[in-house]
Amino acid sequence: MAIYYLGGGTCCGKSTVTEILVSKYNFTLYKLDDYIFSYLEQLANSGNEIAIKQMQQSMQEMWLGATPDEMSSEELQLYSAMLPFAHKAIAELPQQTPILAEGAGFLPSLMHSAGVQPGFYACIVPTPGFRRAQYSQRTWIDQFLDGVDDKKAAFENWMQRDDLFSKAVLSDAQRLGYPAYVVDGTAGVEETTAFVEKAFHLS
Repeated sequence: MAIYYLGGGTCCGKSTVTEILVSKYNFTLYKLDDYIFSYLEQLANSGNEIAIKQMQQSMQEMWLGATPDEMSSEELQLYSAMLPFAHKAIAELPQQTPILAEGAGFLPSLMHSAGVQPGFYACIVPTPGFRRAQYSQRTWIDQFLDGVDDKKAAFENWMQRDDLFSKAVLSDAQRLGYPAYVVDGTAGVEETTAFVEKAFHLS
């Protein structure tokens, strides 16, 4: 059974595109974000030091206790450690229809190491300006910064971390020959969806 992977940066429309594709092509959906906390707990229980740190730190420590470079590096390492859990869960899904697996943790380098061929992986990344504009409209931002002394500095660290993450994803996708789409706000979700459909040879 075919498994398609959609990765990329945060706040760039992956979930919206996924919803459209699942409805249009009757995909079985696996959404990595739904399992992140469970996987983090399992990694922490197995002794993974980064996962233990993530589970124990306060919001103050999370957003102001490390540089954006350090935060991005830890995020990449955690996604790598979580991938076996994701592969196991995907393998246990019903196989009657093709599967669409979506999440930032499906990194180009990890997909390449797993033998995922072009045509079954694509990624979407936002420009820094687009991400900031979108996040500024999210009502739940304050919850993620609750208990932080300097919310402005914390938010900027958060955005810089995600900028670095997206930059790494885009660079790796281009280097490894995977389709990558940059969302800057000049095109709508229809264009983004069409790109993914073409990348997956669905249309």
